[in-house]
Amino acid sequence: MRDLMRQVVNRLYKFQLRFGKPECQAFVDRWLGVARKWHEPVLDPGLSGIIPPHAAD
Repeated sequence: MRDLMRQVVNRLYKFQLRFGKPECQAFVDRWLGVARKWHEPVLDPGLSGIIPPHAAD
């Protein structure tokens, strides 16, 4: 689990470092049209041990 979390954090950090570069911005811009059509996220009740009960309302 610790290795998985480290991978996630490393990828987020790497994205933040690259986001200011024009080629990264162009890549993100290409996907914005698709992402705008996504539905709003819904909290997964299976994560009840992680998410406080009142946050799922």
